[in-house]
Amino acid sequence: MSVDALAEALRASRYTVVLTGAGLSTESGIPDFRSAGGIWAKTDPMEVGSLAGFRDDPERFYGFWSGFFAGLGTVVPSAMHQLLAGLETRGLVHAVITQNVDGLHQLAGSQRVLEAHGNWQRTRCIGCGRRDRWEVVMARAAGGLPRCAACGALVRPDVVLFGEALGPAFGEAEHEARRAELFVAMGTSLEVAPVSGLPQLAREEGGLGRGATVAIVNRDPTAEDGAAHLLVRGELGRIAEALGALLS
Repeated sequence: MSVDALAEALRASRYTVVLTGAGLSTESGIPDFRSAGGIWAKTDPMEVGSLAGFRDDPERFYGFWSGFFAGLGTVVPSAMHQLLAGLETRGLVHAVITQNVDGLHQLAGSQRVLEAHGNWQRTRCIGCGRRDRWEVVMARAAGGLPRCAACGALVRPDVVLFGEALGPAFGEAEHEARRAELFVAMGTSLEVAPVSGLPQLAREEGGLGRGATVAIVNRDPTAEDGAAHLLVRGELGRIAEALGALLS
């Protein structure tokens, strides 16, 4: 399918929900996790990306993530981030569900963002639950393990780790998927459950479901391509440019 068909679907839809994945962030220069050359190909995710890894060796956990998160502070939104924010302003996109934890949708100007996997810029105390800003906590740690200013317990990034259930934002994401008249999944391989089930949820009819039109926009094939109503393949930067021109 062409970008023209997606542009027409966006114009026609009365309620559009967009699901985004790592493809948007790689366009901004952030390395992905799951590709052949991604982060998990070089580092054991169970050691530095799991709840058990955090508990077993917090020094190793923070040795990895403090460096990675420091690099995220310099990245800027991609062309697709910017386009989605603009389409929301125009009423053509009503909610963004993201698997990314980088906060780039908000930096681009999107207002209705559901972060299914959390946000690296926040921390959460494992003792009292207090939330704080990552840079504030790390500055206070001064190179040591970050601890809560209120109770002294260790704090952790407010992101979903391996071995954890998704938080309330995912319940909201399911609700938005059911509301959608057009559901667009872009920059995601749709391999990570339970987020990978959202396109199917959007397609369902009956109950709260509207039987949404589902579009897949991605550089590489996904598990949902065969069930999609619209399929746009290519680099997201070029697709954003073409789609922006058609919708201008």
